[in-house]
Amino acid sequence: MDKVDVNDGVFSALEAGVPWTTPLSGCFDDVDTCVYGLWCLPCLFGQNAKQIDGTDCTTMCCLYSLLGCLGMCWIPHVLKRKILRQKYSLREESCEDSFVTCCCGPCAVCQETRELKARAGSTWIPRVAPVRQQPVVAYRR
Repeated sequence: MDKVDVNDGVFSALEAGVPWTTPLSGCFDDVDTCVYGLWCLPCLFGQNAKQIDGTDCTTMCCLYSLLGCLGMCWIPHVLKRKILRQKYSLREESCEDSFVTCCCGPCAVCQETRELKARAGSTWIPRVAPVRQQPVVAYRR
């Protein structure tokens, strides 16, 4: 494995990692995600989990909500964040995943969503089916 000299230390390329596309505090870089996370954070987490490793969206949403009532929603969150970092070889920021998900959970979920959008290469649109209007039928006498 290639070695990279960083700040008088030698780290493997894997340890150095790739930086996140947006910072943890970049919630307002994507207002749609910010608002979605504000109003339904468990739903956003569930969608992220599905994109990260194919876990059922509804199950993760419910788990996040139930554990949130006990102040422990960070447990599944830290696991999914770790999988996301490994999947894209993302660098762990100055704060460890456990601290970020425990103390800055909403910002972390939004950062993960922005990362998934950036990795998808296109704008992310929630999967909502459009409502079709029923055709108007006229009767003759």
